[in-house]
Amino acid sequence: EEQILTELRRSHSRAIHLNEISRLRECDARWTTHLCQDWPADGRYRGVLRVQGSLPSGRRLSIIGSRRADHYGLELAKRIARAAAERNVSVVSGGASGIDMAAHLACVESDGETIVVLGHGVAVPYPRRLLRLKQLACVRIGFVSPFAADTAAARWTFPYRNPWIVALSE
Repeated sequence: EEQILTELRRSHSRAIHLNEISRLRECDARWTTHLCQDWPADGRYRGVLRVQGSLPSGRRLSIIGSRRADHYGLELAKRIARAAAERNVSVVSGGASGIDMAAHLACVESDGETIVVLGHGVAVPYPRRLLRLKQLACVRIGFVSPFAADTAAARWTFPYRNPWIVALSE
């Protein structure tokens, strides 16, 4: 944490850091940066990610798509996620309804690992459908956010989070 605090002090006040550390601990989360050994993205991506749960190592595949997917799209997302899980490839997606959620759930149901890249802070219980994934969360699901723990979802947060889905995929 000291290494992370040193990195963050360049642009924020100490009080903000202490509050962030407290909030992350309250929701059983932690943070990681490109300076840490457990940094999940490749070296081109820098920043601070808040992590709740575990981050699978190894190969990762992004599955993203429409929130209003039809039956065919949902079934295809599930099939791809199951195939990935069978090959020990983790699924990375945004946790949105539709394709994203179908992929996460199919991966977990197939004993695979998945990473949900949130468009809000890890301490924010939004949306309700993520609660289902959090209830399933054992060691196979990681929730990741590029936002401070209490950051609420907003129109701008989702486009900002999208490059992190790419960064966490291989």
